[in-house]
Amino acid sequence: MTYATHHGHFAPYFAHKLSPGSRAVAKKPGVFRRIFDAIVESRQKSADRQIALQLDRSGGRITDSFEREIMQNLMTGNWKVRD
Repeated sequence: MTYATHHGHFAPYFAHKLSPGSRAVAKKPGVFRRIFDAIVESRQKSADRQIALQLDRSGGRITDSFEREIMQNLMTGNWKVRD
């Protein structure tokens, strides 16, 4: 014999019940979260561009001094093009 359990025997997965015709909609982040995320993404892209430029100038070699300079620039935000 087999037994099919009743859906009422289990704890609900969602805290609220959805009506049969409705769809669950993901909550959109707030305006401050979106602004913060945009700022972080912009800074990350800028840092990536600066590292790529310095890597091109070094001939593609990553040395200890190059890595130290990159970390110093990342920590201080002191991105200056040096010849």
